[in-house]
Formats: sequence, structure tokens, C-alpha cells
Amino acid sequence: MEVEVVGNFSGYEKRWGEGAVDLSVPSLPSLKVGWIAERLPQDKISILDYGCGEGKLLNTLALQQPQYKLFGTDIQPPKSSRLAFPFFLKKSDTEPLFENQKFDVVVSVDVLEHVDFIPTSLQQIKKQLKDDGSLFLFIPAEGQSISFYNIFRFFLGKDLYKKTKDHTPYSRKKLIQLIQTEYQIVELNYAYHIFGSLMDSTFFAACAIPAVEKWWWTKNSIYRPDEKKGLASRVLELANAFCFWESKFLRKVAFGSSGILVHAKKKH
Repeated sequence: MEVEVVGNFSGYEKRWGEGAVDLSVPSLPSLKVGWIAERLPQDKISILDYGCGEGKLLNTLALQQPQYKLFGTDIQPPKSSRLAFPFFLKKSDTEPLFENQKFDVVVSVDVLEHVDFIPTSLQQIKKQLKDDGSLFLFIPAEGQSISFYNIFRFFLGKDLYKKTKDHTPYSRKKLIQLIQTEYQIVELNYAYHIFGSLMDSTFFAACAIPAVEKWWWTKNSIYRPDEKKGLASRVLELANAFCFWESKFLRKVAFGSSGILVHAKKKH
């Protein structure tokens, strides 16, 4: 599951889709969703997806554990009018999400790099968690001083990835500091290492080319499983599998990584 990206460009919408992630297939989406799913209790708990998009993550969890009580919120309504979970439109980073409801778990995957101010979102999430609740995050860390991302920014412009995927670059250290202001980190893993960072930075640099960007949002099989698989989609799936195993093997290694997986608890 990835964050809902707002907007319409050249006649197509930038949406990640609602289809559940196949956790049996090694890919970067299954890496992130599977990491969270493995750590969730199997009780009848309430889960809020902060930045749910079309519901890809929630629909995956619903298949894995039907007893979960699932909720989603985002800045844009899902395209489907038949959702398997209650949806709440998020109007601003400062407006309270829910007045009288707290959740056992809040999840947020590929979202906080899009928000205007991460501390505000972390504080807002904290208000929605029960006292013993858990927060599960995946956040890209594309602001390392030495990285493939910075090489492409040097040649193609500092705002390259802001233009192609609306990401604000944060270092691993900065993200961990921001999280620890409001939360106690229970577990920290790393992802998108050498090959993963190279693949991601190269592809999204190429998305500055309109034809590549259009293919990504309309044809690639990772997010459009109903599309006929061409050569590009098969190469993408193979690269995803390689990145999956690289991140699995190096999950405790910070060096070279450009993403963090975090399980955290509220500070009191």
C-alpha cells in the first residue's frame, strides 16, 4: 500500500489502487505491508490507516485478519463508493481527526514524506492512539548526504523528487529524532539499501519524462495488476523481488538504506 497522491495529470489520476497486496510475492509493497502484518496482534483490535489512499493496506489486513476493525483517513476521498471500512476525510494537518475515538493501532506507510510538517502529523496521530497503542510507519529517507538521490538532484535539480513523487527528503537521523520527540521506538528496521535506492532513485528521476510517468500511473503491474504484463512490468517485478530480499537480509543495517520501518509507542 502506498499513500494517495492528489491530482490529475494529462488525463490520468495519480492513484495507487485498492487491490490487496499479495504477501506471498516478494515485492517492495509486500515488504512494507508484510512487516506490519507480522507484528500486529491477532485480537479484535481497531486500526486506523493514516493516509489510506484507496485502501490497499486496509484491504490487505482485512484478508489476513477479518476480525480487525479497520478505519481510513486521507486528504482525498477514495474513488470507490463501496469501501470495506469507514473513511474520514482529513481536511488539514491541524484539525482533529476524531473527537471521541481512539485506536489500538495507527499505521502509516509512504505518507509522512508528503505532509507539510511531520511533527504536527505525529502529534495528531498520538492523540488518536490509546495509551498502550502502537504506531507502525514506513517513511522514505532520501535526504542522506551521500546517496543516489543526491547524485540525480545534482544533475537534474534539487526539487527533482518533489516534482516526480512529491517527496520531501529527510535523513534517517532526522526522521528518528522527529519520531522520538513524541514516541518511544520499540523496533527499527531499514529498507531500500544499495540496489533498492538505485532502482527507486533512477526510476523516479526518469519519471521527469512524461511517457515514463504516465506508464507508472496507468500500466505498471505492481499497482495495476489487471493490466497486461509487458516487458517493462516484468522487469519491474524482478527488480522488486531483488530489492525485497536485499532489504530483508540487511534489515538491521542502516548504511546505504533510504527507508525506515518503525514500531513505536506513545510517550506519557
